[in-house]
Amino acid sequence: MLTGLNHFTLAVVNLSRSIEFYVALPGFRLAARWETGAYLSLGDLWLLTPTPN
Repeated sequence: MLTGLNHFTLAVVNLSRSIEFYVALPGFRLAARWETGAYLSLGDLWLLTPTPN
C-alpha cells in the first residue's frame, strides 16, 4: 500500500514550457534548472523534469 510520495520524474520534450506549466497551474516552485532538466518542489514533493536524449 502506498502511504506517501516524495518525488517523481517526468521526461519532457519542451523544458521551458513544462516549467511554466508546473509553476503556474499546480504551484510548483523552481528549485534548480540546468540545460537538460529541472527540479521543482511543492511542499515535500519533488518533481524532476529531464529532457530525453
